[in-house]
Amino acid sequence: PLPLTAVRRLQDEVNALRAAAAQGPSPADLAAARQEAAEARAALAAREEHWRIISLKRFAEHNKAAEQLKAAARTETLLRRKGDMLRLALASLEAQLPADLVAKVRAQLAEREAQLEEQYRVKDVHTQALSRSSFAVTYGEQMGALDRKLARAGS
Repeated sequence: PLPLTAVRRLQDEVNALRAAAAQGPSPADLAAARQEAAEARAALAAREEHWRIISLKRFAEHNKAAEQLKAAARTETLLRRKGDMLRLALASLEAQLPADLVAKVRAQLAEREAQLEEQYRVKDVHTQALSRSSFAVTYGEQMGALDRKLARAGS
């Protein structure tokens, strides 16, 4: 068994702990906990702002790609129509021209079509869409503004 003095010392310690628990946390502990909670809220708000800006940037990039696709489709449609109109005009002219000249014009036309095909194979759809100054300027301004917000949120 424990000596009587050790038992009394342990009982005193238990009573002191019970008294401290009944009084509640000290004001310094509460202030530290409040400060820690405020810092956690601020960090969470900064992260949420960062994620929001990142999602806005992704949305803008998605819109950019969709706009480029629409521009490429419009350009392709217009070029097809123009090509069809030129073929129709050529067919009407062929009826009026001598046969040897028609053969020469057809050979030149086939050569030019091959050149254009090669040119469009090399040219990227994205560069065609970005060559439109209005969309490129708008996209650049949007991305610049989001980058600035992101830099402010990060600091």
